Order: sequence, then C-alpha cells, then structure tokens
Amino acid sequence: MAQPVQSSYDCIVVGGGPAGSTVATLVADAGFSTLQLEREKMPRFHIGESLMPETYWVFKRLGIIDKLNATFTKKYSVQFVNNTGKESAPFFFQEHDSRDCSQTWQVERSKFDKLLFDNAAEKGAECLDETRVLDVLMNGEQATGVKIQTADGQTRDIAAKVVVDATGLSAILANKLRLRVDDPNLRKSAAT
Repeated sequence: MAQPVQSSYDCIVVGGGPAGSTVATLVADAGFSTLQLEREKMPRFHIGESLMPETYWVFKRLGIIDKLNATFTKKYSVQFVNNTGKESAPFFFQEHDSRDCSQTWQVERSKFDKLLFDNAAEKGAECLDETRVLDVLMNGEQATGVKIQTADGQTRDIAAKVVVDATGLSAILANKLRLRVDDPNLRKSAAT
C-alpha cells in the first residue's frame, strides 16, 4: 500500500476533490513539498457537474484545457428550470462574452476529479488515495500535521507547515476547531 514518502511537508491538502486538487497543483507547482490525501479510491463517485464558463481561467492556470477538450463534451449555453417546471430561455455564453471562456464542459465528476488529482501529481504533489485523515495535529490553534490511516490499516503522523482542509461538507478542520455553524436556511439536497 502507498505510504507518504516524507515525514514532513510544506503543505498537506486533505481532500481529493476539485478544491483540494487545485490547491495541491498550485502549491506543488510553486516548488513547495505537497501531500494530497483522499480517503476514497480514485476515481470515486460524486454527483454533477455542469461547469460555468469562468472556471475556464482556473483550468487554464492548472494547464488542463487540452485534457478537458479531449475528455468531456463542450457546453455553450445554459438553461434553468424553476420549481414549477418552467424553463428559461437558453443563455448562450458567446453572446455575452466572446473570449475563450465562452464555452465550458459537461463533466462526469468521477473522471473530472481523477483528471485533477492526476494533474496535481504531474505538477509535483504527492497524491495518495485510500488514505484517511484520522485527526489534524495541533499545537494550540496551529495545525501542524495530520494522523493518517492507509488502506492496509497502518497509522502514521505526518508533519506540515500548512494544512489545507478541502474536505467539503466533512469540514474536518472546522469541526475540530468547533468553527462550523450550520445555516438552517441553506439546507439543500440533490437527486439524480
């Protein structure tokens, strides 16, 4: 089973989704030792996504435009449906912005997340899936690393100068620091 190569990194990113992979890519590409950890085996199932045009610029910075074009269906417009089933008029991106970002992609999240995860590795991040973060190690209010468990059950502490929580709704660091506050007005659900 894969184990982190080092015992200490400049940055540990917890989470293998788009946010985590984006951070891992940019930090590693800047020359910092970076470890990205994902608890599930990649590619992993996830709902969505229909990307919006302005994401183009992030993807360009990550260097994945050619990969997106080769992998996913291009999207040139969007249409919304309200709660009664009424459809809006189509909104064609090119009519409002003629730049390169006037198109985007309809992605399958498992493939999209894997593409981003692999891109972070190509840019120099050490990316491990099937690695659960059991705890964020703290020195007072400063995160100093993580305690991990690999797929074979081994546990290990890994130190870091910076720990980035990109765990989405799991909010591992916010929960540990008791900073998470749920807004009852924003409770949402999705069905496919």
